[in-house]
Amino acid sequence: VEDLKRDLALPPEKRNEGVSKRLLNVINLLTEAEKFQQTVHLRPELRKNADGREFNMQVLYFGLASAYAVNEDGTFALVGRPSADGWKFEERKDLAADIRKLIAATTGDQDAAFVNLPLPKP
Repeated sequence: VEDLKRDLALPPEKRNEGVSKRLLNVINLLTEAEKFQQTVHLRPELRKNADGREFNMQVLYFGLASAYAVNEDGTFALVGRPSADGWKFEERKDLAADIRKLIAATTGDQDAAFVNLPLPKP
């Protein structure tokens, strides 16, 4: 991305130089986005509730489609969706127990199971 930004800052008469290099950079960027899209990622993150209190959370990303998060003791949960400004999370404390089951199945702490969770609203 840095290379692309730098190339866009070039004067108009030099922008045609190195087109193949810029195209390769774009292809690499799209390849990495596609890799993320095809994988489930579990990451520890700090997230805040509506009152501004921070929680250590396990966040499970299903590519670029949706995300589910729960804190360590299962009292706070979030459902996320991507947007033009980044990921947007909505508090869903009612889903905390189910999200904990999903994360436990993902990490292998419990046997695989079907967990019904709503898809985030667009």
